[in-house]
Amino acid sequence: MKDKRLAEPDRHLRRTAMDALEVLRKEVGFQDDDQAEFRIGLMRLVSGDKVGVVVIRFERPARKTVCCVSLPASTHFVAKMEGQTFLRRFEITRLNQARINGRGHVRLRDGSKLRALEIEPERLPLKPSDLDWCIVHLTLELVSARHCYRNLREDCPPEQRDMVPDLLFLDIARLSELALPPLQDITRYIANGYKKVSGQQIANSLRKFGIRHPQARPA
Repeated sequence: MKDKRLAEPDRHLRRTAMDALEVLRKEVGFQDDDQAEFRIGLMRLVSGDKVGVVVIRFERPARKTVCCVSLPASTHFVAKMEGQTFLRRFEITRLNQARINGRGHVRLRDGSKLRALEIEPERLPLKPSDLDWCIVHLTLELVSARHCYRNLREDCPPEQRDMVPDLLFLDIARLSELALPPLQDITRYIANGYKKVSGQQIANSLRKFGIRHPQARPA
């Protein structure tokens, strides 16, 4: 059965389970009595914590497709348990293989019933600029550090790999032990391949990514 992702560019705008169900309603006519399933794929962060890639899947056997609506990556979610009026916080892994109907009622694998479910998006500590990214990529190119890139699917169980895009990304956890040439060599390389950038700007950009500041050569 083929997966079909719906409204993927708007993933970061969604917060609640109902946000995702609304996409299914508009795109494929999801009804109140229909059932969809949560799938959680895990990725490891630099801190060593794991963040969940959250997807709601709706199988359409007649059309041989599985319609997927994703929510922001998260480590936790909040929801109200059946019979309670206050929100409780849960680890995102509790949602894996949970079922949800068109009214937003969720049943976890252990039988617990939830409603008013909302994802807590994982917030990264910094937002590098385009210039920061360019400096880091060119620096890694200079030292042939291809091992600092890995596939998003690398740590996912085989049965969950189709849920995660087949893309390479920079694994920041692999940057801290890099041995770099002196800053003036990096500055020269970036000027030749991109544009002239100050040594201070390069040092600042590398520091954002946790890369060791290269020492200047002795005079």
